[in-house]
Amino acid sequence: MFKHVLIYTDGSKLSRKALVTGIKLAKMAGGRITLLYVLPRLDPMIFAEGYVPEPAWMDNYESTARDSAKAYIERAEVQAAKSSVPCSTRLAVADRPYKEIIATARSRNCDAIVMPSRGRKGLTAALLGSETMEVLTRCTRPVIVVR
Repeated sequence: MFKHVLIYTDGSKLSRKALVTGIKLAKMAGGRITLLYVLPRLDPMIFAEGYVPEPAWMDNYESTARDSAKAYIERAEVQAAKSSVPCSTRLAVADRPYKEIIATARSRNCDAIVMPSRGRKGLTAALLGSETMEVLTRCTRPVIVVR
């Protein structure tokens, strides 16, 4: 059984479902969880050509995103505590979340990873990629995908 489960989340409805699944899995095994929330790194180059956002806007965006992530993590910790599952957390900023997911699972010695899948298909999947697919193909630990 999995004694230490890494649960990846981005605060979305689907990742809340992954949180519940990960907590249940850890509880059944008498284990613990690590909750990982990865904020996307905001790159000014994603804006229209020639447009550079104001530094104050960028700072406000990053501050608001970090505050939302912390609030989600706090609610998740409460949910884990209600289930009597020990919980540690990590908040990271990255260009590609899959790298942080794999690195955190390795550094925290997690037995398995629970994460959501958006279920992108076709051209959307090719253009946007899939963090889940990257983890599945690059990680040696078991990955439980929640849909």
